[in-house]
Amino acid sequence: MKIQFVGVGAAIKTIYHGASTVVNDHILVDTPPAINMLLKKHKLHIDTIFITHMHGDHLAGLPFWLLEKYVEADFDEVNIYGPPGLEAKIRKYFEVTFTDLDIVKYPIIEAAKFHTVEPGKSVELPGLSVTPVEGRHAITSYGYIFRDDNTSVYFSGDTELSESVLQAIDASHCMVIEGTKKDGKLDTHITLEELLPVVRSYPGKVFYITHRQDYDISDLFEYNLHFPEEGEAFTIETY
Repeated sequence: MKIQFVGVGAAIKTIYHGASTVVNDHILVDTPPAINMLLKKHKLHIDTIFITHMHGDHLAGLPFWLLEKYVEADFDEVNIYGPPGLEAKIRKYFEVTFTDLDIVKYPIIEAAKFHTVEPGKSVELPGLSVTPVEGRHAITSYGYIFRDDNTSVYFSGDTELSESVLQAIDASHCMVIEGTKKDGKLDTHITLEELLPVVRSYPGKVFYITHRQDYDISDLFEYNLHFPEEGEAFTIETY
């Protein structure tokens, strides 16, 4: 399985774009505000999207992605998966950023297929199975475990280290997981201080830290802990 980081930043206090990752060159996890520019920069063509939750740093790019796809008449088999109310939320975004007349005049939203996910109920894609995992955040938030014949990758989204998150880590070979702050505890998020004992307890698993604010990592030497840069791609194999 291939993963490419197009954004690794938190909502604030960061030099990076909002956290988002592409799986196998065409499946996008989350749509931060700059997603159109980021996808063009890395020459990525997306046909499937998974949204972890409906906070702006993970969602606000989706209306503009839909608009660009509509203008380019490029809507073959576009599927968008996410929490309950996702399509209604995107309609509201269009009303705020454009007008409700635009939605009536141009069937932008109708050109894509929205699907509501449920924790534990897998979505079957060609060569992949994607299982939503309930997180613990300020609003409804899901992570996703992507599985193919060789490996599994857990994308945490925004969450605390809840029991369901720990179970997902245990069940997966590799983690793309948030580390919003370095020290202390942060409600509704994970900090590196909280995550490090988990990383050390799974020496055979790799943890890629995303959703990062700016902090010094020069004193962190865990061999299975990585801080990817935007644009970096990795091939994930079973460890």
